[in-house]
Amino acid sequence: MVELKPEEAKRLENASYEIIGKHSAVEVCHYTKSSLLGKSGCYKKKFYGIQSHQCVQMTPAASWCDQKCKHCWRANEKFQGMTMDDDTDEPEDIIEGSIKGQLKKLTGFGGNPNVLKDKLEEAQNPKHFAISLTGEPTLYNKMSGLISGLRNK
Repeated sequence: MVELKPEEAKRLENASYEIIGKHSAVEVCHYTKSSLLGKSGCYKKKFYGIQSHQCVQMTPAASWCDQKCKHCWRANEKFQGMTMDDDTDEPEDIIEGSIKGQLKKLTGFGGNPNVLKDKLEEAQNPKHFAISLTGEPTLYNKMSGLISGLRNK
């Protein structure tokens, strides 16, 4: 069964991740925070025109990776496995959960006087997803459905 172990879920939550379903997670990225403060966004803004404050950084495989890259900054020993079986959450549930998780995480920004209110309002309607938070997202066996669902959003 594909499900985050309780201790791993707690570790990720302590690192400001919002757990989505059984195996996914979302986190407000550095560049989203920076954009909300009127500072520069990530390279995707420069090269593709993507508004960082409207981007959701998430993963459908929060604790699964088969790479073991030597240069990885992630705690490889914390990954739960190298494969994900067929008992995974549906793409639409992950998409909706990621949006809800992102919006939940953004609520705290409203009390910051330095946050640009117009950008915070725009951030309530995410337009882009970075499927790159942690783990190896391509291990998620319904990735094509996830991408199709995101394109249809």
